[in-house]
Amino acid sequence: IARNVGEYFLKQVTENELPVILEEVFHDDYHGRLLSILNEKGYHILGIYIDAPKDVLLSRNRNRTKVKSDEIILRFADQSKAKEGDLVIDAVRNSVEDIVKQIIVKVEELRL
Repeated sequence: IARNVGEYFLKQVTENELPVILEEVFHDDYHGRLLSILNEKGYHILGIYIDAPKDVLLSRNRNRTKVKSDEIILRFADQSKAKEGDLVIDAVRNSVEDIVKQIIVKVEELRL
């Protein structure tokens, strides 16, 4: 039900030509349906990937409040692949502040 509600609200937002930020961790069929809605409405889609080596991902996961299994983290890492034109930011070399700045610069560059 929640996903149907999400699709409904996305359609309402896009009919009013409002900007959309879609945060989706796992790229499943639901994610694909949301992207289809955005494509049909003519939205420019910018994928943003915060990248880190698998050992760093596993280490950071162990320090989270809600720890996920290594299997889930590794599956996500294997599943998340940037496409041409997506913004890829190295989370090891960049602070959170630098990551935010890079995203803002890219969004302003594309005039989104």
